[in-house]
Amino acid sequence: MIRFSFICSQIEDKLFHVLFSKSYVNSLRVRVTFYFVITTLSLIALIIGLFIQTLNFILNTALLNTQTTVLYLVLIPGILLFFAAIIDDFIDLIFDAMDNPPFIKGRAQLNALVSQNEEMAFKMIKFLNKILIIGYEVFPMLGVTFIYFFYGRLNLELFASGYILGGCLFSVLFGLIYTVCHAINSRSSTAQDKFFDYEIALNKLESDQGYGSSSFELLSGYSSKELDKRVLAVKRRKGFLFLFVASVFISGAVLSTVFEIFSTIVITLIFSISLISLRFAIKSFLPNFVGMSFTVLVVIFSIVAISMNATATGLLTTVDGTKPLIEYDSRKVNYNISSKSSIYPVCKMRWENPLYRKPSKYLTLIDLLPLSEIIYNYTPNHYDDASDVKSAVSRIYEGTNIGSVLVEQIDPMSQFTRSMIVYFEDLKIRVMVIRGTIMPAEMLYNLDVFSFVQVLNLFDKITPVIGLLPPQIVSDIVARVDFGKLVGIPDASEFTFKKAQKYHTMSIENKDEFIVLGHSLGGTLAGPIASSLDVSGIALNPAGSRSVLGRFNIENEEKLYKSLTSINMDKDVVNKVDAHLGSVNTLACKLSPVKCHDPKAILCEVHRICGDERNRAIITGCTEENFSR
Repeated sequence: MIRFSFICSQIEDKLFHVLFSKSYVNSLRVRVTFYFVITTLSLIALIIGLFIQTLNFILNTALLNTQTTVLYLVLIPGILLFFAAIIDDFIDLIFDAMDNPPFIKGRAQLNALVSQNEEMAFKMIKFLNKILIIGYEVFPMLGVTFIYFFYGRLNLELFASGYILGGCLFSVLFGLIYTVCHAINSRSSTAQDKFFDYEIALNKLESDQGYGSSSFELLSGYSSKELDKRVLAVKRRKGFLFLFVASVFISGAVLSTVFEIFSTIVITLIFSISLISLRFAIKSFLPNFVGMSFTVLVVIFSIVAISMNATATGLLTTVDGTKPLIEYDSRKVNYNISSKSSIYPVCKMRWENPLYRKPSKYLTLIDLLPLSEIIYNYTPNHYDDASDVKSAVSRIYEGTNIGSVLVEQIDPMSQFTRSMIVYFEDLKIRVMVIRGTIMPAEMLYNLDVFSFVQVLNLFDKITPVIGLLPPQIVSDIVARVDFGKLVGIPDASEFTFKKAQKYHTMSIENKDEFIVLGHSLGGTLAGPIASSLDVSGIALNPAGSRSVLGRFNIENEEKLYKSLTSINMDKDVVNKVDAHLGSVNTLACKLSPVKCHDPKAILCEVHRICGDERNRAIITGCTEENFSR
């Protein structure tokens, strides 16, 4: 039995001699560096996304009661600092993996923590050398296995995704262990010096003889009696001082919020000061633990908190949407689309009730576009504008052959993602029109939904983060990075979804056609709503929806191919966010990018190229000076 164990040990040593070869170690370095880069960028996107979502929940719902105050002012700073410390160490590990030999810092930190003598250090480094190789070979295949059982199939794309996810998972485990060891070793000058001594000795040995040579040669006499120059003194008094300052600010913010002493912007400033104070406290207690990237992240978190609160409490713009942009002109002759040699495909699009097909009993895009402007009527005073909106809608169709048009319901202008229901009685078509972003709450919601995926998309320009992952996996990941779902808070758009379901059911009972129309954020919601109800959806300059479908509980993106039509202006910035699904129609825009996002810009361009068979003319003009927003 003993001889058999000895033979197995000899075989194992020879096997690892082969694996420790220069060519294999170089391939391992490339893969591990890739894993750590992706993992680090994903962690940055994750914490920024969750932070913005948390701020959105607190600022958007105005529920700063005792519970949310404690969550916001006590728990969140701790979570932010925890992630900042992990990301700071992961950035170190990226360069540690790139080094030749690799993993010097990671192995040295663990050895400095657990090894009490040279023999124990030799056993530990031998174990680590093997476990790193085994881990980075086994975990990627475990990731592939998980993907296969989770999705019930396996192709080249899913195999690559599983392989990368498995490697990243092992990097997370290794990184967390490194962070714990790094934090503990930073508590004293002696532990710091022990780490630096072992790091120098291990680096010298493996630089001469290659990675893995430490598994066969005992490191001896590496401890130096002199402190390394990189050792930093622990300053506990300074640490306690900054900790006290942070505690005072946090306590003051909690009390001022509970008793409504200060505004939320002041409370956010106090939160930022406490966050920075905690950074200095950590640096004092653990001087060699946090670096420049940690400080940068803390500053970013503070800037995000202040800017988002400023957005949430900023001044609101007044928009007069009750003046129709288009009205019947009896002097015009019916416009003939076929007379133009080159037009947009959307010029020929028609929406009708298939049960009541009659000549001219349909809606064109030019019939629907003015509704997306009317719904924007807004003033910070929030007066009841229902009669004004109904009058404006009537004027759009007055004199045409569309027939009776009723505004069945309209939300107050203060309603998040305000919408109205317009019923074309003679056509038996009901249209739900959803407003885009006009209130700060809606701006915060946009950041909430798209912050995580957009940070990932930004990092994708540096290295493949989500570009290598299938859309379904990306959507599943984004759906789970949702603070609201984590704490059981309903999504802010739930009201709009329920309203759509109500009027869709009414339409089915009355055999009416149901259409969902939205601009900007309203267009982003129109896609998931239309696909969930299996009706037509029209989105005007929306952000893309491919990566956020899971956020709206849409499991099959193919449903959007059949239901959604997107009308985008080519210079608009918003519709460049994420990838679009369904039919995408891009129109030319000669205005500035900001004005190209305006629904008026789409109306003017469609009217210019397509004309209007119902003899209506633009009455406000199509220059930038005529645009109120």
